[in-house]
Amino acid sequence: MAYVYLIHDEYDKALDCLTEVMRVLKLKDSTDHYQITSSTLKDMAIIYLKKNDTEKAIECLQEKSIYAQRTLGYHHQDVAETFHRMGCIYTQAGDYENAIDCHLKALKVKKVISSQVNADTAITLRYLGTCYDAAGNYDKRSEEHKT
Repeated sequence: MAYVYLIHDEYDKALDCLTEVMRVLKLKDSTDHYQITSSTLKDMAIIYLKKNDTEKAIECLQEKSIYAQRTLGYHHQDVAETFHRMGCIYTQAGDYENAIDCHLKALKVKKVISSQVNADTAITLRYLGTCYDAAGNYDKRSEEHKT
């Protein structure tokens, strides 16, 4: 039902549905429902972004990150992707310090997952460089791109 509301731009009703899903999942307190919990938190973050509520979007992604780490371990692609998403939101909000921190965390996880620089790692490096540039920290930008 939440997705029907989302399609019709009824964000508050969609959030009500997704919040109820999370309430039920938390009652079960199980890692058996990782996929549903993870996608619900991500969807909630997207809706909050559509409502221009970056703080709530970040809160959802932080909860997703904690849950992913508890369920999958720190060195997992989903953890890296969540850090990357948070970094992008912080960048949009002009909070480059937190954006850099999130992108560095994503990069650290990605380097453990894959010893080679791949397209996914390159994207994180690009975003990290953009944040350093926007923050006026040109020396750091050069250092990270050499990695």
